[in-house]
Amino acid sequence: MVQIDINTSVGSYAKNVLIKKGYYPAQVVAIDTYKDKDKKLVAKVLKDGTIGHQLMVKFKVFNQDANGKPTTPVIFKYQVEGGGATMEEEVSLATFVFFQYVKPDGTVSSALTPNTNAGKLFISLGYDFSSKVPIDTDKFIGKWAELNLDDYVKTEANGTSSKKSVIKAVNKYEGPVVDIKVDKASEMTEDDIDVIDA
Repeated sequence: MVQIDINTSVGSYAKNVLIKKGYYPAQVVAIDTYKDKDKKLVAKVLKDGTIGHQLMVKFKVFNQDANGKPTTPVIFKYQVEGGGATMEEEVSLATFVFFQYVKPDGTVSSALTPNTNAGKLFISLGYDFSSKVPIDTDKFIGKWAELNLDDYVKTEANGTSSKKSVIKAVNKYEGPVVDIKVDKASEMTEDDIDVIDA
């Protein structure tokens, strides 16, 4: 008899996570720059035509008790393609924010100001711009926020569509003190980058 280890992960799972819309406490488990396969920063075009580099911020989403205190991770149940077994996974969602602008001459400047999406995200995680201290992203792993989750319908070129949960906004966590230790993600995966552009 031969025993073979199994792998319950499904590559397309995270692309279709769908939970009830609303506000959820969430913990930062990873922050990384958006890079290509060669580990080089990917330049993206902002809506105004400016070019920039992005950070991906990944959150683990939690249920909460009647007082708003996070309790257990939200669980997403899904069926394996082809009618296989029903699987369960803890919900983690990522959002993108621009942290650098790339000027036409190739020089880079910071996009971390109090009024940019990146700045607002770090303020919601407790950063104080008046301190003028550079942001060390590792210090934000384990921080809590309140996520406003919404539904997003993605229509493919062939006309099929799918609905998934996305982060609409990241707000300051103002609930009870949390004693849950961070389960830091080792790295971002390709599933984490299938989100709406920031």
